[in-house]
Amino acid sequence: CKVWRANVGRVPLYLLDTNVEGNHEIDRLITGHLYGGDRETRCVQEMVLGIGGVRLLRQLEIEPHVFHLNEGHSAFLTLELTRELTESGVEFKEAASRVRSRCAFTTHTPVAAGHDEFVAPLIERCFGSGYWDALGLSRDEFLNLGRVKEGDDEELFGLTPLALRMCRSSNGVSRKHGEVSRSLWQKLWPERTVDEVPITSITNGVHAPTWVAPMIRTLYERHVGDNWSEVTRDPEEWRRRVSGISDED
Repeated sequence: CKVWRANVGRVPLYLLDTNVEGNHEIDRLITGHLYGGDRETRCVQEMVLGIGGVRLLRQLEIEPHVFHLNEGHSAFLTLELTRELTESGVEFKEAASRVRSRCAFTTHTPVAAGHDEFVAPLIERCFGSGYWDALGLSRDEFLNLGRVKEGDDEELFGLTPLALRMCRSSNGVSRKHGEVSRSLWQKLWPERTVDEVPITSITNGVHAPTWVAPMIRTLYERHVGDNWSEVTRDPEEWRRRVSGISDED
């Protein structure tokens, strides 16, 4: 990969790009489209993001206090962080525990079908036995990291189970989504009630002026006032002003 740096205010954003001369033509397309292509494309994209992301930070000599997995897309980073430790002589169990203490996971998708999963042969092909050997694991132990039911050869390798296992904390993006996620993933903690499943919630915030559509923004400016985004912070006042907007508008 080559890397692009974009300065977003005071925040440096690093973008990984496989469109590099010398790469195989197919590999140059890996970062060409988001949410496109087949399962293999998704798997290698997420390897670039997770594994490549960690290796980039090492090149830049950046050492995060916390690695935040925003959805399961970057979940492979937990394996890369663990591999660094196991290759230095730390046993997998201890290495995974250390990695877990530094990782946090946010799940966004409230339905099972929205979570990336891969058949075992694809995982084997993309990673190769050398990777789980470096972790000190067998093939089956490696695949079990992404399964709900260990040893179930029929089950796909899921990035959400991997992230839930390898992160110290997990949260949904609203109170209701936290409830749905606890119910959806209770199968990972069958001995616990739904309420005891360790997935919390943090309600997402939005930047109201740029989040609403221009047509709606114009409506608010006309009926609520130019300071409408400030009025949104006062529920009673917001309700009073918005209730005065005609049904036609």
